[in-house]
Amino acid sequence: MILLQETQTFSPASVFSLYLSVEEVQIEACENYQKRSLRNKYHILTSQGPLALTIPLKSGKNAQMPIKEVSISYEENWPKHHLHTLKSAYGKSPYFEFYFDKIENLFNKNIPNLYDFNLSALNLLIKLLKIPVSVSESSDFIKDTDDTIINIRNKSVNKPFCLEMQEVPYVQVWSKSHTFYHELSILDALFCVGPQTIEILSKNVEKL
Repeated sequence: MILLQETQTFSPASVFSLYLSVEEVQIEACENYQKRSLRNKYHILTSQGPLALTIPLKSGKNAQMPIKEVSISYEENWPKHHLHTLKSAYGKSPYFEFYFDKIENLFNKNIPNLYDFNLSALNLLIKLLKIPVSVSESSDFIKDTDDTIINIRNKSVNKPFCLEMQEVPYVQVWSKSHTFYHELSILDALFCVGPQTIEILSKNVEKL
C-alpha cells in the first residue's frame, strides 16, 4: 500500500501514524505550490499554547509555481528564530538533547528550495523514529488513484490534517490542566517521548 501526500514541513503525528500502515510514502512532486497549508508551516507547543512556525518564501507568485521551484527566503535569519523557539519550547523536555542537534544541523544547511528542505526533514525523521517505510516522489501529477493508494493530498488547509483519529495522549511539556494538544508537529512527540513515539503512533493507527 502507498500513502500519497503533498510535501509538508514536519508533518503532524497523525500523518506519521499512517506511515506505519503502508510500505511506501509517495510525495507529490509535480503539483503547484498552494498557500494556507502545511507545505511551509508546522505547529509546536509553547508556554503560551500552540504556535505555528512558518518558513518564509521568496516573493513572487508561488501559488502558480511548480513545488520544486519554490525558493526559501533567507533575507531574515528564520532558522535562528525557529531553533531558538524550539529550544525555548522543548529545552526541558526529556529527549530534547538527544535529537535537537540533528534538527539544528538540518536548519543550518540553508537548503534553497522548500521541497528539498521538506524531503530532507522527512527522511531524517523517518530515520530517527526507525519507521519501516520507504519514501519516493511522483514522476507525474497523479490525477486518479486506485485501491492501492491512500490519497491524503490537500487535506491540510490552513490547519493540521485531522484523520478523525483519537491520538493516544503522552506527557507534553506545556500541557495545562491535563489537556492534550492534538495535531502538533511530530517534533512535539519526538522531544517529549523520544523512542516511545513509534509505539504511540502504532496505537494511533489502531484507533482508526
